[in-house]
Formats: sequence, C-alpha cells, structure tokens
Amino acid sequence: MKEKQEGKCQQEIKQCVNLCKKRGALNPESIGWGRFPFANCNLTHHPFRKKKWNYWAITSPDAIFSATIANADYLGLVGVSLLDLESQKVTECGIATPLGIGCNIPQKANQSVAFKMLGLKVYFIEENGYTLIKVASINLQAELKVFMPVGYQTLNVVVPWSKRQFQFTSKQTCLPVEGWVKAGDKTYDFNPSSSFGCLDFGRGVWPYRTTWNWANASGIENGHMIGLNFGGLWTDGTGANENGLILDGKLIKYCDDVVFHYDPHNFMKPWTIQSVQTDLVDLLFTPFYERKANVNILVLKSETHQLFGYFSGTIKTECGEVLSISHLLGWSEEFKGRW
Repeated sequence: MKEKQEGKCQQEIKQCVNLCKKRGALNPESIGWGRFPFANCNLTHHPFRKKKWNYWAITSPDAIFSATIANADYLGLVGVSLLDLESQKVTECGIATPLGIGCNIPQKANQSVAFKMLGLKVYFIEENGYTLIKVASINLQAELKVFMPVGYQTLNVVVPWSKRQFQFTSKQTCLPVEGWVKAGDKTYDFNPSSSFGCLDFGRGVWPYRTTWNWANASGIENGHMIGLNFGGLWTDGTGANENGLILDGKLIKYCDDVVFHYDPHNFMKPWTIQSVQTDLVDLLFTPFYERKANVNILVLKSETHQLFGYFSGTIKTECGEVLSISHLLGWSEEFKGRW
C-alpha cells in the first residue's frame, strides 16, 4: 500500500522555495507537498485575482472559536466568532473593507498579522514557540496561545490549476491552546489538554468560480493526538490534494483523493468521507450545528455551509495500521463562490 501511495504522490518539498517566478507565474519547483510551510508566497501581478488569508479555528469541550483576516485584493474580510456548544448561541463580529484596506498579509506562514480598524482589533502575533491570538471588539474579547511543539509537522501543499492560477495552503492542526475568550458576560477557558487549534493559511491566484469541501478535526483518541484534514472538489484534476493525518505530531500524507457524500438539501444529515481508490479513509461525520454564511458584495458572492460535529470511523496509516475514531470534534463544509 505504501508503494502504491508513493507512486501517486507529488514530490515532497524539503527546502524553502518561492511560489512564483517573474511576472507572477507559478514556479514549477514549488509544486508538491511538505511537512513544513515551505513556500515564500511572493505573489505579484494578477490584479484583483490574488487571495490571501489566515484563518484560525479553536475547538474545546465548551466552545468553538474562530478568527479570520483575509484579503481578496478588491475586498478585505475580517471576522471573529464563538459558538457555545451547550446553548448553540453564536457571538460574532465582522468587517469588510474596500480594496483590502487594513488587511496587510505577509508572504510566509507563521509571520504576524494584525488588523485594527472600525472598532475591531485582531492580532495573530508570532512568538517563540506559540502564536498569540488577541481580539478586541464590542462583543468578543480573546487572548489565546496556540503552541507549536518543537519538531511538529504540518500539511503543506501547492495546488496547480495552471501556470497563472494556483494556491499554496498550509494546514496546521491539532495544536494545543491555552487562554480565554469572553463573549458578552461569559468567559470561556481553553485548556491545552482539551483545546486544539487549526491554522488555515492560504495564498494564491484563484479562478473566479470556485467550489470546495473541507473537513478538519483534532483531539485525543486512544491515547493518540490526532489531527485530520481532508479536502475535495477544488483540487480535482490538479494531481494535488490536501489530505493528511497528523498522528502525535507527525504527518501522514494521503495521496488518494477523498469524496464527500452529503445531502445538499439538508446539510444536517450525516456526511461520509471516503478515499476514492483505497480503504485508507472511511469516516462518518455527524453534525450538531450548521453555520450559514452568505456574502454578496460587488463582484464577490459566496455561500458557505459549515457544519460542526463529530467524526467517527477508521483511518489507516501508510503502514496499514488501523486507527479507530469514535468522537473527534471538528467541522465539514461546502463553499461555493464567485470571487
């Protein structure tokens, strides 16, 4: 099985490389996957087509918190949100800025990002060994440390649609989190033994019409720290995917694509996620909450169905070891956009 996987995989990138050549074309030497954020995302040219974002999501037994700073060239989007798992009450705050004003996003993963405008402050501050997330708004405040253990591996992929359209994604998942979030009058504590963070770092030049599925989960199962990341639709036909398992801090890259089965007329019904050509991934996702988000601003229009719930089923390592998943907290989503 391992030999079959390696035969299908892109090359593994083992040193830092520029994402782009001159005039903004994709650097072919950057195409592949890696265990660390290998790409310097030196995006140029492509006016109004570049997309850049840092999205943090943090799960705990009591709440799910997220914070986003994004720049779509013609529009900046910044938002924070907290879902109380018991009451299913959502507290959120968001701002859109023309031409990405205030959303100055760096080229490399694990570099600090900040937004401070219109009564909303969001900071992702890179310190030695952790990321400090600070939020101040009228209804949400937060101070969280997301720890990056020494030697911890992450999932990093360049997806090449063409020489002129491509994406670098870094998914950094199952990272221990410590701190607090205050929503209204209630404070939620995050303990590193049961709270886990995921960074979705994205930089690229996208087609105007896009559809994707994305699933992610983190937690402890049978004494192992497990982080799952699976994607679909947006990588079809590229020879790349963002499918992988973080097992006790080490990356297992799945070269086989996965397919998401769900009811688009009722997203709250259970989903399945299964590998296409192997039996490496066989998961059931049972939602308990649906977050709907619709954006319709000028030339940007999108519809997101993000479901929070629990994963169960089995996944296999590259050596064939079966890992049983019984109750892993995370999310699965469908995104359709013109952007």
